[in-house]
Amino acid sequence: MWNDGTAQAIAFVMLAGTLVGAMLFSVWSGFLRREANVITSRRPGPLVRWSWPAAVTALHVWSLGVLFLPDLFYLFPVLPVTVPGLVQWLGAALWASSGILILWSAQVLGRAMRPQVQVSHGQQLVTRGPFRWVRHPVYAGNIMVGLGMSLAFLSLPCLLLTIIASIVALRRTAIEEEMLSSPLAFGTEYERYRSRTGRFLPRRSR
Repeated sequence: MWNDGTAQAIAFVMLAGTLVGAMLFSVWSGFLRREANVITSRRPGPLVRWSWPAAVTALHVWSLGVLFLPDLFYLFPVLPVTVPGLVQWLGAALWASSGILILWSAQVLGRAMRPQVQVSHGQQLVTRGPFRWVRHPVYAGNIMVGLGMSLAFLSLPCLLLTIIASIVALRRTAIEEEMLSSPLAFGTEYERYRSRTGRFLPRRSR
């Protein structure tokens, strides 16, 4: 099991990586850019709309708590695992993999990535990169962030927060897919795409 100093050092690396990743994410995706030529959109209810960014933000800054308040955010209460050292390093590797997935998804999706659930005139359905196998790799990556941190810091509260984020992601993606499969968006093209891909994990071939 990591001591407090090692956990704080890992937390610092995670925090630095999150900040760099956030800058790259914003540059590649133009995430906060508003689109003028919207042809269809869906507005989730306030609970779904605000709970997802709140949960994701909390997961991404969990390392900040471990860095400055390890007695509160690290090993309190601890996840019951039999080989804690191995589990912690696996968690760190999962966190790093999640960052790669999120940035790859943002780079592939580009300007089509926005916080609003909408489709604009001339927008095409993206099915390359990680979208070839998974319909919502950014959501999947953020869930992986939570799982990685839960294992890295053996944190039960972080795991519970990840479960909440996963439940919200299921609801939000259901709203998105209802809109994307509508005639005003991608219609049957999206239905065919959905039939061969998984939501957060690759679909098992039959």
